[in-house]
Amino acid sequence: MKSIRELAEWLINRPLTAQDGYSAECMEEAQARLGIRLPAPLLEFYLAVGKNAELATSFNRFEEPSELQRSKNKIIFMEENQAVCIWATDQKSIVYQCSNFDRPRWYKEPVRLEHFLHTTLYYQMAQGGYSHAGMIPGDS
Repeated sequence: MKSIRELAEWLINRPLTAQDGYSAECMEEAQARLGIRLPAPLLEFYLAVGKNAELATSFNRFEEPSELQRSKNKIIFMEENQAVCIWATDQKSIVYQCSNFDRPRWYKEPVRLEHFLHTTLYYQMAQGGYSHAGMIPGDS
């Protein structure tokens, strides 16, 4: 499986720059504020592409590091585009979804965080990241 960085560069068809992601210092501050370490795949996402609008906010919205929240042992990291549900992960990289914010009931997603993020990057591009309908056939 490609790394988040490799997949993102392929999807946006250019090398990533420092402006695409958050700094290590910013992510350290977020983790200190939360009192919990982010799982490696989520940290990799924020460092590589967390500021890239095509991948982080074009459809569903990844929380900015300063907005990351905890719900007990879970880290809330993404909100659905119509604010109907949110996604969270734990330190074991299990992904959960919740749609009732007043009385949270978390449902496990069928894939772990690394696969969830890969699928989400494709979905972000298909639902608004691309300025056109899709990639050119044969491009890889």
